[in-house]
Amino acid sequence: MSGNITIDSTTKALMDDAATGEAARMFLQSDLGKYIIAEATAQCDEATAELIDCVPTDSVKIAELQFSIHCAKGAITWLTDAITRGDQSLRLLYEQHD
Repeated sequence: MSGNITIDSTTKALMDDAATGEAARMFLQSDLGKYIIAEATAQCDEATAELIDCVPTDSVKIAELQFSIHCAKGAITWLTDAITRGDQSLRLLYEQHD
């Protein structure tokens, strides 16, 4: 017996997602992660404030501000989605084990 363990592709994918989620969680708790979230939040807040006061007919400026908001929110969403997916994968792994 070689001692090798075979893991099916579904379990491997769940393990990878769980590891990615934990890495994202650790990143968000790091100084760099906190900085990224703070900057993304500030970018969102600033662009939203500008959008409120923007001339309604300035479609170029409105599009730029909307893009800025979407980019900042996207960065936060990707990280939180990775954590959520990782948590779900970990739960499924536990259920498989039971």
